[in-house]
Amino acid sequence: LALLFGALCEAQGKDSAPPALMELDLSPLVQIFVSLLRKERGRAQSNIGVCVTRLAQSSRYRQQVRDLNGMESLHQIQLPHVQTQRTEAERQHRLRTSVEAQISETAKHRQLRSLRGLD
Repeated sequence: LALLFGALCEAQGKDSAPPALMELDLSPLVQIFVSLLRKERGRAQSNIGVCVTRLAQSSRYRQQVRDLNGMESLHQIQLPHVQTQRTEAERQHRLRTSVEAQISETAKHRQLRSLRGLD
């Protein structure tokens, strides 16, 4: 549900949003999601963090998120998750690059050997 409400909030910010969506008021949910962000753990907390982030990015709900110290909660809770994901992505990139580099070098050596055999 958190991702759904986050998507609705994001859609409200678009110029092409339908009038019914623009009239939808998500402000009663801001306090609930900020509170849940602090209480939940794991995937649920991550999904709620995405929702609160989208609410904070909306000029319509930003001040309410600030008043509830949602920015601080996001910083304390989501930042370590994002850093962990970034570190893992960098590690995977190094592994892929290393394997790709090894394959490339092996292919070059095979090519050189075959050329030497033709001489």
